[in-house]
Amino acid sequence: MSYEVVARPLRVAVLTVSDTRTFETDKGGNKVQEFLEQADHIVADRKIVIDDYDEIRNAMIPWCNDEILMLSFLQVALALLSAT
Repeated sequence: MSYEVVARPLRVAVLTVSDTRTFETDKGGNKVQEFLEQADHIVADRKIVIDDYDEIRNAMIPWCNDEILMLSFLQVALALLSAT
């Protein structure tokens, strides 16, 4: 049995959870978006929300309803990316 791999761009949403970041200071989120775009994926939406359950939930619900493949990065993961 053989399979054919078909590469196609994904629609992705990037979420940063931080009480202090802005789009200008979110180095990790900017790097994630850059990597995705370099790989020919579509960053359909990007948000920064504070570390609050309702804020995070409200940011993600529209993405789920829109069937966007979602990549969610917490502040810690972004900090690790920014450090490299």
